[in-house]
Amino acid sequence: MRIFIIAFFLILKLCCAYSLGACLPLSDDSKTDTTAPEIIRFECKERTYKDSVSLFIDVRDNFGIGGFILKTYDEKPDLEDKEWGDFKPSHFYFDQYGTFNLFLWVKDTSGNISESKMCRVTYYPYDDERPLITEFSCQETVYDSKLSFDIRASDNIGVVGYFLAAKSDISNKWTSIKPEVLLLPDPGFYTCSLWVKDYAGNVSYPKVANVEYIQDTIAPQIIRFECPKNTTTETIQVNVSAEDDFEIKKYYLGLLQDSIVITEEWTEHAPYIVKLPSYGDYSIEVKAVDCAGNISKIAMANVNYSDIVLSENSLTNCETKIYPNPTKGKIIIDTDRNQNYSVFNSSGILVKNGRIERGSTEISLIGMSSGVYSFKLNSNNNIVVRKIIKND
Repeated sequence: MRIFIIAFFLILKLCCAYSLGACLPLSDDSKTDTTAPEIIRFECKERTYKDSVSLFIDVRDNFGIGGFILKTYDEKPDLEDKEWGDFKPSHFYFDQYGTFNLFLWVKDTSGNISESKMCRVTYYPYDDERPLITEFSCQETVYDSKLSFDIRASDNIGVVGYFLAAKSDISNKWTSIKPEVLLLPDPGFYTCSLWVKDYAGNVSYPKVANVEYIQDTIAPQIIRFECPKNTTTETIQVNVSAEDDFEIKKYYLGLLQDSIVITEEWTEHAPYIVKLPSYGDYSIEVKAVDCAGNISKIAMANVNYSDIVLSENSLTNCETKIYPNPTKGKIIIDTDRNQNYSVFNSSGILVKNGRIERGSTEISLIGMSSGVYSFKLNSNNNIVVRKIIKND
């Protein structure tokens, strides 16, 4: 009897506990869930010629996934979007050829929506036609390990891969970008090969180009550089020639005045004409560079440009003496005839002129800056020219 009484009270206690629990509010953590689900994996093939592509999807959430939505544009859906589905999509079906960006979202049972995940796929017609290389060329001889190419290829759908090698074998070193240069490891002869492939994986027949890589470290030499020392014309002719163990690529010519470069240019052929901008003394520099980029030593020559003929030999045509030289302030001219004189500075500018009588005449240079001056004496077109140095 005592056992029945104890059992009765235990049953009564359980019933009261159950009744009390039924009256209390339910504890539903999902009603306070603000954590969005996460797409761990969303992948598909990059290319297909079938009208659908398989989708590989993995997702997770702290409670449970409530729906999936797949779109071809990146615009986050809301909970009212009619395209939400209860089941994970396994395929995407195409309605036309082209490249598609597929965007996936998932939502959980609390209505939280994930960030999007994207994969890209190209749908093209069935293709068993090889692409065609229409151009593959390079220089026959190079002096640099970086070999440049001219490459053009075509395909009925599109070229998506290139393989370029300095050997005649093919491997898995494909690139989606058209190659511009190939690094040659050592000097020597090379047969370079090119393949291309299309969306369907069809590989072209190879094209080859032959090249010789020469390693040259010897600089060219200027073996001749001649120009007039004096000129009365703004354009002078120069004689430049150079030699190299392989080939001269271009020539440099620079025109300087007072060690300042006035003009400079590179030409493919040896320079033969120099234009002087104004009267004055100039230096002309030339150098050569070969196909390997080696540069020769600079060759230099000087030229004076003025409207008078600077010739020491003309002093013997008449009995004329000009002294002292150098001078600090005056010069004396002894001559056997009446003459006109002109004084020019180093820039060819007239700074003084006049007339002297037969005999001895003193000319003052006081007030003139130190430098080189040209004296021109003219008697019935018999010209005598002399350079005078003035010091302070």
